[in-house]
Amino acid sequence: MSGNPSKGPPPLSSPDVIGGPFMDTSPPISGPRELRRRKSRPFSHLRYEIDLATDAGNSVKHPWFSELKVVLERKNIDQGDEIVHRAAGVLHGMSARRFKWIDHWEVHPGGWLPLPGRKNRDEGEEPVGTLLAALDRDDCPPVSKAHELSVRLSDHQGDRADVIVRRSPHIGHHAITLDLFGKWTGDTAEDVIGSIHTRLPMAHAELTKYQYVVEKD
Repeated sequence: MSGNPSKGPPPLSSPDVIGGPFMDTSPPISGPRELRRRKSRPFSHLRYEIDLATDAGNSVKHPWFSELKVVLERKNIDQGDEIVHRAAGVLHGMSARRFKWIDHWEVHPGGWLPLPGRKNRDEGEEPVGTLLAALDRDDCPPVSKAHELSVRLSDHQGDRADVIVRRSPHIGHHAITLDLFGKWTGDTAEDVIGSIHTRLPMAHAELTKYQYVVEKD
């Protein structure tokens, strides 16, 4: 079943900014028995809409950002291209939470990006390096002209993440939409949000959709 987050699971926020500006302020669930039941039930789908600070490119302090700037300069990629920065930040954060396999990605407009070459299905990847390698290929669509970059990541343990990164969000859209599929708890989802937050200056992350794992009788 799907539902409204205001009547759904307890609020989630990044571990290092509990009560911070992007905390989901949904009303708490009434009743201790109902609260325990909802906290213990796993989710099969969670969707987060994420907004970034307006000075996203300049305020990142994570060591990863300095390394990325060096690589972009070496590959002669525009360092001011915010969609590349945002995508790399998300990929780096997701990789730290074991989502290292890119199953599909594309830009709009533009089309599919080249998939990484793999010797076998279980061979690990470094998603940010894969992104930069793809951008350096002649058959890669012009990401600099794209409005959106979407990517499907997996952890080869049954969980999947679909991410849309937007260059300049329009009214009704957000900088990043993150869909988590598989089997999730509030804590594991919070770990992912926190991992992205340490790499990109997150202004707000809101849980907008959820679905529980169907329990078999």
